[in-house]
Amino acid sequence: GSRGSEILQFEFPCDVKCDGAGRLFVADFTNGRVQVLDIQGNFIKSFGKKGSGEEDIDGARGLAIDCHGNIVVCDRNNHRLQVFDHEGSFIKGIGSLGSGKGQFNKPVAVAFNSKGSLFAADC
Repeated sequence: GSRGSEILQFEFPCDVKCDGAGRLFVADFTNGRVQVLDIQGNFIKSFGKKGSGEEDIDGARGLAIDCHGNIVVCDRNNHRLQVFDHEGSFIKGIGSLGSGKGQFNKPVAVAFNSKGSLFAADC
């Protein structure tokens, strides 16, 4: 890809993960989306759009894929995690701005352990 906001263009790609089907998920930070590519780098689809609404992403940063194929995206500037199914359909948001339990200050990384527990790191 190249720099920009069209298909197969990226503005500050921050993370990439591969699922069990061999699809690559690329967190496109500035464009507020995740682009899905096949293993040869061909575009399949994208999901998410820049914004602060329920299904939006403002600063796609870290990615994680659970054992069911759900994708968790660090929505850095909205201070939350966004969960999408394996097709890119929105499931739910997790968290809000703050320093308490379940709250985030600009989450940047997310991962699952071998037991399926979700861990997130913020600033």
